[in-house]
Amino acid sequence: LVGFGVVFAWFEQLGKMPIPPGTIASRITIVPIKPGTKDKILAVMKETSGTIQDNPAFAGMKEVAAFFTDDDKMVGRTLFTDMDALTGSAEATKKVMGGMAEHFAGPPTVHMGTLDWHFKGPAAPVANPVSRVTIVPIKPGAQGAIMTKNMIETIEKGLDDPAMAGLIEVATIFSGDNLISRSTFTDAKSLEASVEVQGKVMGAMKEHFAGPPTRLSGEVAWVHDNVKASRVTIVPIKPGSKEALLAMAAKISK
Repeated sequence: LVGFGVVFAWFEQLGKMPIPPGTIASRITIVPIKPGTKDKILAVMKETSGTIQDNPAFAGMKEVAAFFTDDDKMVGRTLFTDMDALTGSAEATKKVMGGMAEHFAGPPTVHMGTLDWHFKGPAAPVANPVSRVTIVPIKPGAQGAIMTKNMIETIEKGLDDPAMAGLIEVATIFSGDNLISRSTFTDAKSLEASVEVQGKVMGAMKEHFAGPPTRLSGEVAWVHDNVKASRVTIVPIKPGSKEALLAMAAKISK
């Protein structure tokens, strides 16, 4: 799923560990869809979970998720262990996307890059978060100026505001001459309450922008946690208990 991203059971783990810059890779995909096709697309997505889990090409995928905007766009994001894993999934992704292509109203726009900055907000993850993707064109060569220690400290200080109480997480990638911010909130009300503060935070970087931002938001409609789906559990058992365990498993599966 070309970047079906956007929100994370996995970010609960990210809050407990440092992210080595340039390691985790993310892909953001924006697809115009035909009016009234959201439910049909969601049905296809739910069927793809098994395909993703069983396909070796997606072995490096951590999570894939998607949300829909009010103006008939599907926005997705994937997280991979690194860029090699992300780019290595390209052909398999095309096949999965093909299963819902009849519902698309145009070609997808794809952004990809490494997760260079992540900030864990004060709110805990929820079952149905609201996500926002902000895409800002930047001046050529501006990435270094945006990612300075002083700039990051300024941004994080700005996010430490009561209006950001519903923020679960926010992270950025750079794709070409675009800065892409992906954030999740507990609900739409919390996202709306954050608008003014986020505008001020973005203002600290405006000298490096080459144009106005594009913002897309919606409630996360589908998530596939590939780490959990692929988890293998190893349990030591008592000698001679194999047959009893198999009999119990057979009973449960009926």
